[in-house]
Amino acid sequence: MGNIGCCVARDHDTTRRTKVRDFYDISAHEFGQGAFGHVCSATEKSSGAQVAIKTANVALCNLTELRREASIMSSLHHPHIVRLHESFEDRVYMYMVMEVCAGGELFEKIIEVIEKGEKHTEKVCAKLMQQIFYAINFMHTKNISHRDLKPENLLLKECVVDMDKAEIKVADLGFATICQDGIPLKTKCGSPLYVAPEVLSGEYSKCCDLWSCGVILYFIVSGAPPWKGKTVELVLRDVLHADISFSDPCWEAIGNECKELVSGLLVRDVNQRLTAAQALESRWIEHKAPESEDVHIDNFLIKNMRAFHKENKIKQMVLHHMATQMDHSAIDDVRNIFMALDQDKDGHLTIEEFRNGIASANLAIPDELSEIIKNIDTDNNGFVDYTEFIAAAIDTKVHLQEHVCWKAFCAFDVDHDGFISREEFEQLLKNDDVHLVKDTDSSLSIDSMMGFTEDKIDFKEFMLMIRGPKGGRRKSQGDRATHHGQLLAVEYECL
Repeated sequence: MGNIGCCVARDHDTTRRTKVRDFYDISAHEFGQGAFGHVCSATEKSSGAQVAIKTANVALCNLTELRREASIMSSLHHPHIVRLHESFEDRVYMYMVMEVCAGGELFEKIIEVIEKGEKHTEKVCAKLMQQIFYAINFMHTKNISHRDLKPENLLLKECVVDMDKAEIKVADLGFATICQDGIPLKTKCGSPLYVAPEVLSGEYSKCCDLWSCGVILYFIVSGAPPWKGKTVELVLRDVLHADISFSDPCWEAIGNECKELVSGLLVRDVNQRLTAAQALESRWIEHKAPESEDVHIDNFLIKNMRAFHKENKIKQMVLHHMATQMDHSAIDDVRNIFMALDQDKDGHLTIEEFRNGIASANLAIPDELSEIIKNIDTDNNGFVDYTEFIAAAIDTKVHLQEHVCWKAFCAFDVDHDGFISREEFEQLLKNDDVHLVKDTDSSLSIDSMMGFTEDKIDFKEFMLMIRGPKGGRRKSQGDRATHHGQLLAVEYECL
């Protein structure tokens, strides 16, 4: 699967754009439908993996904006943001292949609870909001504003009975945009109940997302929005006046710390409004949604990071891609460690956060930690992001699984002929978004780092490169299997 965050060049491959159904069986089951498209469940043919595919009619939408949405999503690999695997285009539609969120919309879950005459505890609400703030804080550190936050755009990763165990994913980045310091955003967008007053005024910043978070918090705690207007016009009038009331009986049992957070978010003056980082540090979040106490950091983490540090750059690139495609259940432990290490909740890890986390686990801090972190930081931005951490920390037995390697092989096999050619590798190495080997001559990288001298390699040889030689012989050029089904069934002589 060609993740556009790793292999952007493939996003412009016209052959691939026209053949989404060559790679996916798209079902008639719809997760949702809008004015310009719909989201259906689908199955990846090569792996059987379940995905969601958003199909948008390019005649009804702005294609540039759709491409912008895909580009922004591909840059946001985070535990609480819906992951985009890849995108396709043909003459009629654009298709975005995303991770499945089987639990549905947070909005529907809230309504279900209200209709049963129940309500969420403050602890549950705080855990939900903590995840939302975590995602928004990450987006804002990358100068990206969502601009349409609402419960309908917050998905549950899995179906859960106990909302205390719910995992939130921020979705639908159709209005998301890149912000520039000092340059106000001017496009009026969003939903009436959740839009910030400055958006209605026509000049605003990414701070508008925190206003929306305040409305969401008010809603999930009380079961009702803060604005009582019965029409859109009356709702927008309430938004502009921003008069927050906690007089409803439902607020009598809600603690002052929650009310303080709501009041700190629903502030007209954006300079006084809380940031996502400040919201994460609020007393209500810290007291009601404490950090997990069962995250275990052990020597296996350091061992895996050391092993990644010693890998050649080509293999690091492959592992980086694999990290973007890992099944949710396969990386649970590593994801939890990442979030535990990320003390400031900005979605990145600094060397100090690594040191603090290792020290708190009473482990010896490696002498070469700085060098390890530098090597893991494959895009050279000075810190380790989520994808980089997964690539380096995931256990070897996970990324050596055949179906995981097969998906990576398919991503690099741009023309889908059953081989990865020298030209395909060079195309990947020239991609501006792949910095792993930017200082290395590509011909030298392919020959010396992969250990193959032919012009192309098949899946078996790809597996040999990933797993490392273990005494098996290499096939001759004439012996190679060329059919994907044969490649999947091959027994590795190197094992």
